[in-house]
Amino acid sequence: MSIRLIQSALLTAMAALLIACGGAGGGAGNVSAPSTPSLSGLAAIGMALANATVTLKDSTGKTETTTTDESGNFNFNNVSSFTPPLMLQVKGSAAELNYVLHSLMASAPVQGTNTLNVTPATEAITTQTLGADPVAIFTDAAEIKNIDPAKLANTKAKLVAALKDAMVNLKINNVDVMSGKFAADKTGMDKLFDLIDFSSNSTNGEIKLTNKNTRASTTVTSKAKLAEVNKIVISKEEASFDLSGINKFVQSFVNAVNNNDVSAIDRLLDKDYLHQGLSLEKAKNSSSSNPSKISAAGYAIKKCDPSTKVCSGAMNVKIVDTGITYPIYMPIKLGTDGQWRAYGDQAPFQIDFYTAYTHSELIDSNSKTVTDVRDSVGFNLNFSGNSCSNCNDKKYKSSVFEMSIDGGKTYSSLLKLNSKTVTNLDKTSSTIHLGLVDKNGYINERVSSDDLGPNILRFEDTQLINAYNGALQTGLLKLRITAYENADYQGSSVVWEPQVLYPLFYPTNFDSIIKSQQLTIDEKTLGTDSVIFNGKNLVVGNFRVSNWTKKPFGSYGTYGIGFAFEEVSALNGVVTLAKMKAQCMDCNSLTTEEFLFEQALLVSQNSQGGLVILSKTLKYK
Repeated sequence: MSIRLIQSALLTAMAALLIACGGAGGGAGNVSAPSTPSLSGLAAIGMALANATVTLKDSTGKTETTTTDESGNFNFNNVSSFTPPLMLQVKGSAAELNYVLHSLMASAPVQGTNTLNVTPATEAITTQTLGADPVAIFTDAAEIKNIDPAKLANTKAKLVAALKDAMVNLKINNVDVMSGKFAADKTGMDKLFDLIDFSSNSTNGEIKLTNKNTRASTTVTSKAKLAEVNKIVISKEEASFDLSGINKFVQSFVNAVNNNDVSAIDRLLDKDYLHQGLSLEKAKNSSSSNPSKISAAGYAIKKCDPSTKVCSGAMNVKIVDTGITYPIYMPIKLGTDGQWRAYGDQAPFQIDFYTAYTHSELIDSNSKTVTDVRDSVGFNLNFSGNSCSNCNDKKYKSSVFEMSIDGGKTYSSLLKLNSKTVTNLDKTSSTIHLGLVDKNGYINERVSSDDLGPNILRFEDTQLINAYNGALQTGLLKLRITAYENADYQGSSVVWEPQVLYPLFYPTNFDSIIKSQQLTIDEKTLGTDSVIFNGKNLVVGNFRVSNWTKKPFGSYGTYGIGFAFEEVSALNGVVTLAKMKAQCMDCNSLTTEEFLFEQALLVSQNSQGGLVILSKTLKYK
């Protein structure tokens, strides 16, 4: 399974080439007359949460709902009847993740315009103030009534103390992190969310702030006194790196795609553009076929390096015809002329490479009970040796993955891939392209937990996991992937060093990982014509049917289909044969009588970028 390939295939040739980035400009939105208390704000994560659902609830349970505009702004015209404390909840999606964020207001809204934003900072403050999961508290008006104004003020003061130096370097003056007015324009307060990761733990109340570029972090505990708070470091160089032109580039990208402007390649692609093996020269020679119309895109930054002028992240592209928004990973670069351009991930070949945790269950087809459980921690890896994402040339025959935990001074082998020819049951031969080489030198065709699962390279060495995560935390982790045109690790080769790396999962907290992503597949519904499931931040849903259950001793066929990002969310927790057939180009023979679901797999992405995968498969006796 290739997450990036699934995403990239959503746009036609030109759109895939002109991947850019962006945010959304601000604006206060419509406000009510000064005599009436209104409540407005911005929902943003470093890019606007456009078209997100915003719900306001008070201590009596009274609720009102609205929607953010394309710039992330929202407004409640009259909140005079709301009784404090008040709680806001925003549900929206951006750049491969679904967000549920919260904010608090302890006092009654005053006459005129009141401002309350919903951002990663307000979510952190809310979580530590409540000492519990904000989602759970939001459902209970009695819990909202018990919100302690003094604790809220103390938590906000501690977070501001931790951010003080960063805010000074960013020239953020007198802007309240919860009620200050700002726009999602990648300047000022909005830029803070581009440079810093905010995470909060509802169990222990900790707020962790991490510099996205250096990975240096600081933790604000619930019991810490104001004077004990350590500050997060954002250097003056990082703070002065100008991100404001990204929005202009976004609009240029949208215009180029919608106008099918092939000549825009020269303006929108950096001279050193390279993405999944597609170079600038290949891009110029690629044909375009009238791509679908798109609307404004947004760009969520994962890392910005002011020394190289490169930002890595994912952008949102909304297809007008379907209304579905897709995330596409694409680094960008600031040119010497002050213009942002698509830079690419600089990979000289097509590769899909994420940290992942997979939980697979085999289900007895008769009793619908679990017969076997398999857990895997490691990398989700798809690398078949193709020279680019649109190529089928199998150019590379072997590859070595190496890891450095000292900033690149020394490297150790992490894994090897190789090719081999095998004889099939019908006496024909075929080639395994870049299968995993185990410690005995044997080349495995697949490294998945089951037939439906992704290619997972497993790590069972806790010491290795600790070393990897420790080096990532200190900014000293580097990975180096060398691909060879020969199968003996010799001859012509290319090297790639991925710039955005994600932490490995620990094999000690499997239950909490699944629960945190709210992943469920109702095994009782396997073997029927519809499967019930649930999941947070779903990236992919894969489902497979066969008529094996109907014809266990006769001929049978199988079909599989994958739903990407908002498509799987749009299923609303139920996939049916009809929905599957609507997505499948070659499933005309699917009928309710013959085919039933036998496998289901959900891929979710956590806030740190790792894939969490739940798979359930019927087992026949």
